[in-house]
Amino acid sequence: MTTDDTAKPYQRGLAASEIHDILRDEILTLTLEPGAPLDEVGLSKRFAVSRSPIREALYRLTSSRTRAAPAQSFDNCGAG
Repeated sequence: MTTDDTAKPYQRGLAASEIHDILRDEILTLTLEPGAPLDEVGLSKRFAVSRSPIREALYRLTSSRTRAAPAQSFDNCGAG
């Protein structure tokens, strides 16, 4: 990930919709580089949540075509 995980303090226990919105904004503003991996474990630590809301947020991003999901991967393919 290209962002400094300590740059912004996140409220503990963010919901999937809030995480989705944050990641979507980071993808669309190119804060996250196209092709940068979106790691469930790393994101769960970053947002202080379990992996379930992370999975839901990543699913929503994929469904909205904000990111592509190659088989078994959560690579960020940028805005498309």
